[in-house]
Amino acid sequence: MRLIIFIFALWVHMPTAIAIDDNQKLQVFNEAYIAYIEARKTEAKPDIFKAAKAAFTLGRQIYGDNSKKTTILSINYSIAALQALEEKEASNSLHLTEKFINDTFGEYSTKKLSFFKRVAIEYLSHPKKIKQADKYFNKAIKLTRKLYGRQHIEEAIFTKTYGLESLIRAVYDREVFSSIDILRDAMDLFENLESQNSLNITEIQFLIGQRYWHSYSSLGNVSYNNTVKALEHALAIYNTNSETTEKAIETHKALVRIHSRQTKAYRATPHCLAIGANLEQTDTKEALLIYIAPPKHFSIAHSQKKKGDVIIEFEVDAKGFTRNPVIIETSGHSSYRSAALKALENFRFAPRFENGQAVKTKSVKYHFKFGPTN
Repeated sequence: MRLIIFIFALWVHMPTAIAIDDNQKLQVFNEAYIAYIEARKTEAKPDIFKAAKAAFTLGRQIYGDNSKKTTILSINYSIAALQALEEKEASNSLHLTEKFINDTFGEYSTKKLSFFKRVAIEYLSHPKKIKQADKYFNKAIKLTRKLYGRQHIEEAIFTKTYGLESLIRAVYDREVFSSIDILRDAMDLFENLESQNSLNITEIQFLIGQRYWHSYSSLGNVSYNNTVKALEHALAIYNTNSETTEKAIETHKALVRIHSRQTKAYRATPHCLAIGANLEQTDTKEALLIYIAPPKHFSIAHSQKKKGDVIIEFEVDAKGFTRNPVIIETSGHSSYRSAALKALENFRFAPRFENGQAVKTKSVKYHFKFGPTN
């Protein structure tokens, strides 16, 4: 890699009186491009960027600006600059690449569309670059409509992809809600293009519900009801397809956690039983912990971040509730024991099944750790 970059620098800064023939230039370029391919295997972004820049600069001198080869090299360079967080080079190369694509592939080309899509997704990986990501997302949607017309499956698929990626990376509430709005746009498109029971719509509903679960310690009644409705719709579709059994189980788990956190334990019970029934088919002999209620304690010991441990042994009944807890080991402040017992009351398990029936599980243990992380 260092040798290629040295040769590249020597070539660029060489006096014009010293000529390099075309074969030598091509050989140096080929070596630079191979170095770029090898750098990509390492996933070291700064090295990939340097190699992509060297390959683009050398290739541009050989092939010129009106070559599709130069355009491809420019695309590689732009994406590498984005990934390496080289903001100035990325900004300049993006404008240049778009010009190259217009000149060599056409202003309304699938190559340009794929470039816009990729840039939009890459920008989502950058902190504080949501506006740039949205800019290229909107460019991609506008070009999609030029190429395929409105209400096309291509628009629906990319809207879904972008919405999911932005939802995964969302940090602030406004980013979460913005991502969910994009996903709902995708749902509207899919509803017009496919049946309302399509797996595309189901996946979107499932992931919106999951994100609500991960984002908020509690949901308002409207958000709670909408989330449950979306997840139950997703579950109904997953249950009709043997290939989506795992998705169905994940949806049951999400519903157990959401209902439990909202202190609606009775609504979680059917989902605990459904998970347990599925576990019987895997020969699992233990109850499966689904929801862990965080201990709530406001003692002086906790405010001072004093460490402590509480180990409790208990039973799990046939509906997945904890019963008959006994503290078998404890350390730290006495308030930790009552906090652990109170939290355990709200734990939910998928009960163990035998011969198609839910049964009690004895001698289950859980270790509560108190201190700086709690």
